[in-house]
Amino acid sequence: MNNFSKNGFSILDVFTKKEHQMIIEIIKKTINKRLNSLSEEGFFVSDLKDYHDLSLAEHVHKKVIDGASRFIDLNNFITSIKKNNSIKKIMDELWGHHEFRLIWVGDLNKSAIQENYVTYRVARPNLSHDAVGIHLDKHVGGVKNLGDKKTLTIWIPIVGFDEQYTLNLSPGSHQYAHPDNSIEECSSYLSRTFDKDYIDKFKFYRPKLNVGQGIIFDPNLLHGKSYNLGLDTRVSLELRLFNAKEKYVFDR
Repeated sequence: MNNFSKNGFSILDVFTKKEHQMIIEIIKKTINKRLNSLSEEGFFVSDLKDYHDLSLAEHVHKKVIDGASRFIDLNNFITSIKKNNSIKKIMDELWGHHEFRLIWVGDLNKSAIQENYVTYRVARPNLSHDAVGIHLDKHVGGVKNLGDKKTLTIWIPIVGFDEQYTLNLSPGSHQYAHPDNSIEECSSYLSRTFDKDYIDKFKFYRPKLNVGQGIIFDPNLLHGKSYNLGLDTRVSLELRLFNAKEKYVFDR
């Protein structure tokens, strides 16, 4: 908790190696099902790290990883998360309790939410447009301050665990009031990204993780531009943990 308070993030154990392997299989099945639905005959992912070797046409790749449907069911893993003492301690300190809702949030203008689902991301080697710019998760779903003090994110690498692949974040940046006038006018991503002049004021860091570990971080922490500098396709999960005692714009 001391590390989380000072830096805005902590590295913790989330899944066992067995659970990690199960998630790999779920994502592979999801991608292959998507390829099949697009009638991309002959394209099949046997190992997630080799996804880029399929050499899909860009318009096909965008359909395969379309953000509106790029999520997986995590109901079978929710108990492990609820029993995680490290996660509970951080929630207890921030919220005064550890009751949460795990929610996949897409474009809230389109009412894109799924309870107990999480998004996965795919970043091919040396393709900068596969990574979103520097942003804050408190603006989740394209809604300003939706998750301010109400949510936590856990970023978990599924493929790619060293500094060439992991999340790029700015330690301590959660302590700043980031100005709206430094947010870019950009329609390429749902996330509200910050301009270069502003982010150049901060130092960034990419930690090394082990299988099953994740980074839990404050919604006001600057992160992004996590370019894949390795040789393999990177795959990661993003878990959004919402304070269960709060009401949100998507609660009707």
